Amino acid sequence: MCFNYKILSKFCFFFIALSINSQVTIGSLNEPVKGSILDIKQFNPDNKNITAKAGILLPRVELKSPTELSFSDFTISDDLDEGGQKLKHTGMIVYNVNETLPFKKGIYVWSGSEWLLQE
Repeated sequence: MCFNYKILSKFCFFFIALSINSQVTIGSLNEPVKGSILDIKQFNPDNKNITAKAGILLPRVELKSPTELSFSDFTISDDLDEGGQKLKHTGMIVYNVNETLPFKKGIYVWSGSEWLLQE
């Protein structure tokens, strides 16, 4: 009996694992768009292709150097880039509040080697 229970539980786990979907929609119960990992919307597109009545609030940080993955108490400089952390953070999006040159307030994306202002 114990042997049959183990086989049955493994069989059930296998089929449950096959049906798990890693795509997520935040803000609604609608299905995410195929090919997206994260879909942020309140509702399905209307006739103007609008999917929300609000936006995303990005994390606000104070960037310190254009070529260092650095803000607040967190810094990864070239000599401390253990495990390729700079590349692992490629695509990170933040809202910079520091207006000290060379920075302006605005949305920045980490390219893997520098912060790029999105204008």
